[in-house]
Amino acid sequence: RKLLGLQARTATVIRDGDEVDVPIDEVVRILGGAEQAYAIARATRQRAERKIAEGGSDAELRFNRDTILRADALIAILDCRKGLKGA
Repeated sequence: RKLLGLQARTATVIRDGDEVDVPIDEVVRILGGAEQAYAIARATRQRAERKIAEGGSDAELRFNRDTILRADALIAILDCRKGLKGA
């Protein structure tokens, strides 16, 4: 619940060449930096690894293994995009 309080309430968008702050609800798509996506993927992967180490039901273990695979896939995609930008 505390994290929801940290959520951005406005976004800065460019309209007609000017930067304008608009309520986040009006923004359809926010493009963040790759660094933020990397951080989220890594944190998600670490959390899933901790959950696997703690044990749990078969369904929980399967879910966390799938989460690790998805996080790894996202990191690979971001690495690929980063490589394409450098080319």
